[in-house]
Amino acid sequence: MAQIHCHDVETEVNCSADKIYDLFKNNMIQFPKIFPEAYKSAEVLEGDGKSVGTVRLWKYVLGGSPDVLEAKETIKAVDDENRSITLSIVEGDVMNHYESFDVTVTVTPKDGVECGCLVKWSVECGHMDNINSEDIPANSTPDAYKDVLAALSQVCASHLLDLA
Repeated sequence: MAQIHCHDVETEVNCSADKIYDLFKNNMIQFPKIFPEAYKSAEVLEGDGKSVGTVRLWKYVLGGSPDVLEAKETIKAVDDENRSITLSIVEGDVMNHYESFDVTVTVTPKDGVECGCLVKWSVECGHMDNINSEDIPANSTPDAYKDVLAALSQVCASHLLDLA
């Protein structure tokens, strides 16, 4: 059985926690328009695009690589009270290196600040027993995903501020 590793990144953004959580929950499919440098396309394959059980197909790039990667994900959990969403990759390029790959985003308002919050991304991956960490390409490591997710948080916050 694969050993599970958790990799976290937290980004402070100048945006309302409710607004950025709403974007992540209800409009993730807009990421290719908001952040085209990383997200090339997004498609809802099953479901409404925002509820548990929804399946989406993503095309994206990581770590400065020109290679376009694919991932099919399902929404595993949505917790509106804690502003948290968990996604599970079920197929795609990342699954060539990992037995499991889940991503959770949690948005927390900053105390005493109206337009500021912390966006925490947790990447939980189960390494396959037959693959060494050193054999995983640089653009497929959890750190590559953490980097793009931290950048996504900033880009989404800027996008929301531009709309205001």
